[in-house]
Amino acid sequence: YTYFVEKGRPYHTFLKQVCEGNFTTLENLIESFNVEKVTEEFFEAYKFALREKLIKEALSRYDLPYKKKYSFSQLLLSRIMFLYFLQKKGWLKWKDYVPDKSYLKNLWFKYKKWSKENNIKDLFYSQWLSSLFFGAFNKRTHLIHPDLPEDIKESFSIMPFLNGGLFSRTELDNIGFDLSDDIFEWLFETDSSDLKKGFLEIYNFTIDETLPIDVEVAVDPEMLGKVYESLIAEEERGETGIFYTPRVEIDFMCRISLVEYLSNETEVAKEKIIDFIFNPHESISNLSDDEARAIKIKLDEVKIVDPAVGSASFLVGMMNILVELHQELTKKLENREENLFALKQKIILENLYGVDVKDWAVMVGELRLWLSL
Repeated sequence: YTYFVEKGRPYHTFLKQVCEGNFTTLENLIESFNVEKVTEEFFEAYKFALREKLIKEALSRYDLPYKKKYSFSQLLLSRIMFLYFLQKKGWLKWKDYVPDKSYLKNLWFKYKKWSKENNIKDLFYSQWLSSLFFGAFNKRTHLIHPDLPEDIKESFSIMPFLNGGLFSRTELDNIGFDLSDDIFEWLFETDSSDLKKGFLEIYNFTIDETLPIDVEVAVDPEMLGKVYESLIAEEERGETGIFYTPRVEIDFMCRISLVEYLSNETEVAKEKIIDFIFNPHESISNLSDDEARAIKIKLDEVKIVDPAVGSASFLVGMMNILVELHQELTKKLENREENLFALKQKIILENLYGVDVKDWAVMVGELRLWLSL
């Protein structure tokens, strides 16, 4: 497990787990680097924001079914969480194309200053965020509110086009829910006496969905899927078959599947295939050029489908393994390094397929694969 600490970024988790940790035993040391613990803490804060702050407080005045309020709240938090990954990449920018890894928090503070100067309030969601979601990310400039400050309009005009469906207006958006500024103050402003307040700013977000052997202790895109899957009511989970599978198990399932596929499709000895699939860097030298070439051809041709894709954990795991295998094969056969972007894009386009009865699952799966690029 790795902690990545960066100047100007939140490192609450690092301080809490390492600086306050008890390292008298190996077990205590391992516990301090336990990513699952961080995941649980984040999820508890997310749940509190969803149920207490949004549904019970912000939406209490609407006489509508609980399910509508729940779905809208989940959609809003998913959109905001996704933007935390985007800003980590440096894709959210101010005018003059200046990237900001704390874009959302700073957008909130710019709004607070603007609303105070103009003596108005409760427009952050209805004017600012709605313009960003439905106008900026869909390249529909006519949906950017005309009353926004010029520098904000300019920033919104250079946002990336996000066509995954998450920022398309839905029937939930058309209900007409409005949100007071209080909810966003709670989401974006931290308080040392309450670690649920400002929880999105407390945790470090990472785009890297690492392999099980090296896990960065942070919130990664897998969290989007975990949040959805964990929040589904137990009775619905039983009916729809939604269960969270840990990353280590997914990695094992993917590798076993590839072993069986390659042993059926090539003449390479199964023992050699097992060694290569489970330890590619060390065992690539055991393969002859002809064996390596035969494996590479079949990995290029493979079609992998997950018929109940969930939030695409299996496909993301498979993509990471295929990238690892292709890198070793290319180095051996062509004595060059792979272009990682081109390789991932090719694998996503030609090798990976997923189906699900839940539209949100497909949407989250697409976004996770897209973030990996």
